[in-house]
Amino acid sequence: MQAADTPFIMLMGDDDLIVAKEGIDPLDLSDIPFDYVGVFPEIETFLAPEQPGPMTILSLEQDDASDRMLAYFNSGATHNGGFYSIFRRDVWLSTFDLFLRFHPTLAGFSDWALAISLFTAGKMASDPSIHYRYNMARWATTEEILSHREQLFTQAGLPQSAMKYERLFMFLDFFVLINRVGSPLSIDERQRLGKAAVYVMLGRFINDVANAPERYEEGIGALAEMVLDETDSFTQFQLGLLMIERAQPGLKDKYIAFIQAALEGA
Repeated sequence: MQAADTPFIMLMGDDDLIVAKEGIDPLDLSDIPFDYVGVFPEIETFLAPEQPGPMTILSLEQDDASDRMLAYFNSGATHNGGFYSIFRRDVWLSTFDLFLRFHPTLAGFSDWALAISLFTAGKMASDPSIHYRYNMARWATTEEILSHREQLFTQAGLPQSAMKYERLFMFLDFFVLINRVGSPLSIDERQRLGKAAVYVMLGRFINDVANAPERYEEGIGALAEMVLDETDSFTQFQLGLLMIERAQPGLKDKYIAFIQAALEGA
């Protein structure tokens, strides 16, 4: 991506396919307004290249970043094919530079937080002339999904017991990424988006804890209750750091270094 000299780039999975659809005029990227950060292709998920699959056509053109995030979750996305969209190169590079240099684990499941942080950095248009075939073969069965998730945690140097914290990881990653220096979002937008992330992402983890407190390490339930009693999103993030420390000792300090790098523009 650093070698590209175009204002827009598009990431692609090496097991996916891309098709230019005939009869549909492509979107002219030079006409995209400044407050648009990217363009979704038409996304088809398939289990085998010769078999058609369900298609998704999505755009996120709400004015406020938190509204874009909520709209994305309300779209019912069950896969992360939108990760392979067209993005402004400068926004993509600055986001990934922070992630690759300072993220505590570089976990493969962080792609959700990366993608949604990009979607909320600006509006996302839609270009149905680009048909992206997203390979879901590794996620075809419940057994394969579990096996692949276990591999992602192992590759990140995390214990299998940390899998129950996956939603907390997603919240922490997203919160850091949206608060990075150089984000296209204003300070007010970042604050509203952080509150929305607490409500949606951290809220889902809190529900997990409430529904099965016996699965979690000692003290997690009390910290979850403190999150519910708090109103400041940054304090709630700090409580999340205390909880992630139970997933693996040392993670709290690594996430502190991660958010300091984001806030200081390291």
